[in-house]
Amino acid sequence: MTPKEKALSLLDKMETQTYSYQEYAGANSSIAEIGYEAGKKCALITVNEIIEFSTNKCCEFQNVKYWEEVKKELEKL
Repeated sequence: MTPKEKALSLLDKMETQTYSYQEYAGANSSIAEIGYEAGKKCALITVNEIIEFSTNKCCEFQNVKYWEEVKKELEKL
């Protein structure tokens, strides 16, 4: 899976799990906007955790570059 495909996959999974919407006076955000932005933030948190773990353990986890590319793709979305 390419970094871009992984970024889109993570965003899709996170987006559907993160939106909540309550109507209140003056609400003008759509469910799609809330889910997309929250999903993107959650996906970035996840990728940052993977990168941090990988670099701190300076071990056998050789896919740090891959996850850094996934992060870049998420930030572009």
